[in-house]
Amino acid sequence: KTQLEGAMKTRFVVGAIAVLMAALIAPADVDAQITLGLKGGANFSDLSNVADQWETASETSFVGGAYALIGFGGKFGIQPELLYSQRSSSLSFSGESGKLTTTYFEVPLLLNYRLLTGLIEPQIYAGGSASFETECKIDPSDSTPEDGCDVIADWETNSTLWAGIVGAAVDLDLGIFEFGVDARYNYGFTDIVPSGTDSPEGRWRYWSIMGQVGIAIGR
Repeated sequence: KTQLEGAMKTRFVVGAIAVLMAALIAPADVDAQITLGLKGGANFSDLSNVADQWETASETSFVGGAYALIGFGGKFGIQPELLYSQRSSSLSFSGESGKLTTTYFEVPLLLNYRLLTGLIEPQIYAGGSASFETECKIDPSDSTPEDGCDVIADWETNSTLWAGIVGAAVDLDLGIFEFGVDARYNYGFTDIVPSGTDSPEGRWRYWSIMGQVGIAIGR
């Protein structure tokens, strides 16, 4: 992993933490409307833009973590998140097949717009994310035990992936508590393995569906 990747990772994480801290210490006279919460659900992931002769199929995996929604007196808000995100895809190449699973700490930063306010609050949002790999495994279809991508396939995966996000959510506002459902599409910009290697070279592009519960601060 390069020093540049490490520096980018550090700066992005520090920036996201700074936004979260700003949400917690925002002064009351700014009229900030803050919601802190947890969310969890499933990724329905597949690899796109794969190299020739590779075939893939979608798999389901877990995603979940914490979020903050910082609204500034109107319908717009900033929504930073910190997620534990698994992404999986079935792979086949030259008669061999298996299941690829990669795990990341993902840091999305989103611009949120509430279409309506009241008991039921539909929202749309868009933004970007950085994902920092913690594990990459391949589960072959034969008797070979599951092992790391670097062991089974000799892949040196990219440690940091960048993606764009668009999505929508609906919250049920019960005063201090909010319950909701969140659906988003994640459009990966970075190959999981650098091009020019004997690998699928694909990018994660996938749907995520999560339930969420939040607590409104300062109401």
